[in-house]
Amino acid sequence: MKILVIGHSVVDKIEDNSGIKCQPGGVFYTSLGFNQMLDKEDELYLLTAIDESSYNYFSKVYDRVNLDYSIKTEKIPEVYLRIKEDEDRYEAYCNLSDKLDVSVIDDFNQFDGIFINMISGFDISLDDLKYVRKNYNGKIHIDIHSLAKGVVVKTERKYRPVPGIEDWLKNVDIIQANENELRTISTKEIEFKAADEILLNENQILLITKGNKGNRSFIKRKDGLKSFFVKAIDIESINYVGCGDIFGSVFFYSYIRGLNLYDSQKIANKAAGVITRYNSIEEFYMMREDLNG
Repeated sequence: MKILVIGHSVVDKIEDNSGIKCQPGGVFYTSLGFNQMLDKEDELYLLTAIDESSYNYFSKVYDRVNLDYSIKTEKIPEVYLRIKEDEDRYEAYCNLSDKLDVSVIDDFNQFDGIFINMISGFDISLDDLKYVRKNYNGKIHIDIHSLAKGVVVKTERKYRPVPGIEDWLKNVDIIQANENELRTISTKEIEFKAADEILLNENQILLITKGNKGNRSFIKRKDGLKSFFVKAIDIESINYVGCGDIFGSVFFYSYIRGLNLYDSQKIANKAAGVITRYNSIEEFYMMREDLNG
């Protein structure tokens, strides 16, 4: 099985109660999640931008990924994150990158699934997504992520309604958003009504991540919306970075491998839960073992 991941790589500068630390971010966590799930015959392709000065942050994962469609750039974005439990994170970007060039791929149908993570919100344009959809017959998963945020003073990111959101939504199969991002892609306050507005086509899926509460899915069927809720696992959390990225990658891999919606949701929920007890990037490489434990 071949999977394509599209999105920006960034260096995270994270401030929490222990101070500030630098570590890999962006599609690093998405790629890591897939890498922890892949079978030997599977291959992960990454369309991103990398630079020489920060590559050492990413190398443990990216050295195991096919980078034929990735480019080298002078400097990738840096993201300052201030994280507090039970609060949405504060984000400010510097050195925002140009969008990625999807035209470097001449055969999208070689892939069994395409995962788009809108890390910066400028990773690809709406026209790029339409181009991918026109030339691809398989499942496309999009994590709304920073598409939900505009850039304001000093490159701080603030939530705002996503321009042209209906066109974004109708060109994908699986939509992932957290509760704050959900408000930027729907005008409805009630979650079920928001899902009904968002899901435009039969068999489209909406995944809503809810932090320490768990997650909920909606799927559009001929006879109406179906929904499944999975409660977060009971665990003492010390990490709040990369959880949505891990959830999305584990869900998508499981789903396109043939697991049903609910079972894919459950294993993704467990994966997103176990990483919240990790205190360092190195511990993320224990995820597969922890999932099987």
